[in-house]
Amino acid sequence: MGDPVLRAMLEAPEDDEPETEEERAAVAEAYEELAAGKMTPLEDVKREFNL
Repeated sequence: MGDPVLRAMLEAPEDDEPETEEERAAVAEAYEELAAGKMTPLEDVKREFNL
């Protein structure tokens, strides 16, 4: 495997820190927005960031 970034990602230890209440709330909010159809199409994001 020649890509050092890919190697580092594959060999990195799993995150063993417990999820915080703030993180749980952010994930719940994201799922609620997804369920409500409040998404930004990828093409719009690319255009906004000139990608």
